Amino acid sequence: MKTFRKSFIKNKPFKKASAKAQSAMEYLMAYGWAILIVAVVLVLGSLYILGVFNSFAIPSGIVAYVPITIINSQSSATPSPFQQMIQINESNYANYIAYNGKIANFEFFTRSGKVLPAWIENNYSIENNYSGTLIIWVKLPNGVPASSSLTIYLGFASKTTNLLSSSGTSGIGEAPQLSCPNPVNTIGCSTYAEYDNGASVFNVYQNFAGSSCPSGWSCQSGAKIDNGVTLNGADINSTSAYSPQILDAYVVSTFGNVKDEAIEYFTNSKNNAFNINQPYWLHGSIGSTVNGNITANTNGIPPAFTVPYIQSLGWNGSTLYWWADYANEYTERTSLSSSSPYYLQIAVWPSGVPAVIQWVRTRAFPPNGVMPSVIFGGLSSA
Repeated sequence: MKTFRKSFIKNKPFKKASAKAQSAMEYLMAYGWAILIVAVVLVLGSLYILGVFNSFAIPSGIVAYVPITIINSQSSATPSPFQQMIQINESNYANYIAYNGKIANFEFFTRSGKVLPAWIENNYSIENNYSGTLIIWVKLPNGVPASSSLTIYLGFASKTTNLLSSSGTSGIGEAPQLSCPNPVNTIGCSTYAEYDNGASVFNVYQNFAGSSCPSGWSCQSGAKIDNGVTLNGADINSTSAYSPQILDAYVVSTFGNVKDEAIEYFTNSKNNAFNINQPYWLHGSIGSTVNGNITANTNGIPPAFTVPYIQSLGWNGSTLYWWADYANEYTERTSLSSSSPYYLQIAVWPSGVPAVIQWVRTRAFPPNGVMPSVIFGGLSSA
């Protein structure tokens, strides 16, 4: 009896330890899976932040690339999609870049290697005094978040590789006149708009290719379509209505003193509209019509510009904006409703003094009218 009691007393602490171990085991069996999941999530999250799962891919044929950081300094995000202007100084990439209207060896892409729709606007070596800078519009499908940045990439293929394409899904496109021998006079040009992908880049786009009034537009008898539109005391109107954004028109040439060359948004009744008028013998005006009442501001708006030039009209819901070649900004407050859909109109008056417009487009209004800034990084080999 004494022996048994001694043995019981002696083994009692081990029984307590065994009970604790059993409780710990039961706890792990009950909650261990949850702990494991939390640990896995933390590890995967850390790897994602470090970019392990965000692999960098380069489109086929690209031999060198440059990261481009697009910075939105405003407290509101850009619209989605958003058309971002990027200017390339060709002298910075003289050993890599090739472009002459018939060949372009570069394109824009995301970190995952997806090619972004992009459209070359100018080639002033042919059209005007060359500045050495290409103006390109890149479509950002998801825009740029508020007070944030986005990085895309400019990729170069070999100088003999042509990436020009009208597809909108690969390579890069260009303005319709750039593929013609004489971009200022494209009448009868068989290669007009050969690589034009503007419809894939901009919200609304028309290049007036061919010789008939394009689908989606109404053309008056004084409007002649021939690789661009010549307006002679006439106007052309979109047959669909849109939410106002920025409306651009590329004015190529004029013949004589055009009294009134205007681009405009208007409601179906035309009792509500906003427009810019650019006479070639008077000062222009920016104005609006609200419930049939016309207002206009002519203060400081200059007269004629040297053609070709881009005339722009923008509206952010409360203020009208006017630009010529993205400069010379003028504004006017308006009480026009932002909920009404608006039609597009291009007009030239009077008859006898025509003007030629090669393309029109609409693009997203940047937050607070401020286009995100662009910073080019260092060049790397693919």
